[in-house]
Amino acid sequence: MDFDIKDYLYAIRRRLWLPVAVPLAAALITGGILYLQPEQYQATATVVVPALSAKGYSTSAVTQYFSTYKDVLVSAPVINQVNASTGESKNNLAAGLSANVVTASSNIIEVTYTGPRKGNVQLVAQTAAMDALDVLVAPQLSAATSELSTAQSTLSDANSKLTEFDNQTGYIFPEDEYKYQSQELSALIVQLQQANLAGDRSRIKGLSQVIDKRQKDLLKLAPIVIQWRNLDQAINAAQTEYNHAVIDLNLVNAQIASDHDPRTITVKNQGHISRVPTVLRFGGVAAGVALLLALAFIVFMEFFRPAVAQIPYLSRLAIPARSSPGAAAELSEPVPVAAHSNGGASSGAKPKTPA
Repeated sequence: MDFDIKDYLYAIRRRLWLPVAVPLAAALITGGILYLQPEQYQATATVVVPALSAKGYSTSAVTQYFSTYKDVLVSAPVINQVNASTGESKNNLAAGLSANVVTASSNIIEVTYTGPRKGNVQLVAQTAAMDALDVLVAPQLSAATSELSTAQSTLSDANSKLTEFDNQTGYIFPEDEYKYQSQELSALIVQLQQANLAGDRSRIKGLSQVIDKRQKDLLKLAPIVIQWRNLDQAINAAQTEYNHAVIDLNLVNAQIASDHDPRTITVKNQGHISRVPTVLRFGGVAAGVALLLALAFIVFMEFFRPAVAQIPYLSRLAIPARSSPGAAAELSEPVPVAAHSNGGASSGAKPKTPA
């Protein structure tokens, strides 16, 4: 038996209350649940990152920085710090914090927080924006601090070795002592030459003894000077490393100070967030889903019922649509059935078969 679209429409019309009532109920229930949720308030913190402009980062580097900033903003360290500072719950912070970039290559970030506490959203937005900047700088600060600590240790060790060397040798500046004795030796040699020219044997003998002693002293002092120079060079290298570490740490501290500058972050309270768009959006989605489910239920109930229960109804539904009035009348008349005798003879006329 064939059916057309009218059969399906009739089946839907029999349960018309389902595709009307179910979506309406779903929309009302969804809207009611959303309406009963706490009021939401919003604040936006505009963050200017001066370090990016000062260092002259490329566009790709700036994009990577902002991408990292967005991830850091909702990371556990920032959430925990903002929770401790403002008292806002971690769930609200994770759900309500977001960040957007004004333009692809600018150094301005907009941090938005949406939460249920009217007097707290502005503080949360500002604190989260600043803590995110601090977390981004934290690796640089840690590296600079570690570098400075290592440089300090190296410099202290070099100074200790030089002090110990001075105590052992008794020379604070052996290089200067060596230069002074060398100059004296040169002067004595000049005097010895003059004595030789004058033929003053007693003076020659005395000068020769003094010169010999000075030469021996210089020979003993030479390795001390070499060792002292090595220690002094180690101190100079350690001092250079320490100065470089101090510069790096100062740069990081300057970046942190610029991030904490009041002009870096400005906050604007957006006020109350209307729930009407959210109610309409999610209510419409719920109504659409409920309508599809209702139609699917009708199809299931009408066309997937057992055949025994379905045939009488479908017969009454299909005959008027497929038959002419004359044919319907012929079908409504009883059809005589041939009676067979014991011998197989017919007792009546052969019925006329309708065309």
